[in-house]
Amino acid sequence: MSGYGVSNAYGDLKRVLVHRPGPELAMVTDKTLAEFNFSRPVDRERFLSDYDTMLGMFQAHGVD
Repeated sequence: MSGYGVSNAYGDLKRVLVHRPGPELAMVTDKTLAEFNFSRPVDRERFLSDYDTMLGMFQAHGVD
């Protein structure tokens, strides 16, 4: 995997490995908030929308 890694803390992001959240979001409940470091249950639609927006920004800036 020579195409991945960080040589310093500065520079342009060229490639990133991401995972689109799926059914695991349902695991964040009122009882498991602290375990997953959330302050409230996940609004799945908003979470995925925010994720898609982030991914679109990466792509718009040429990130692979």
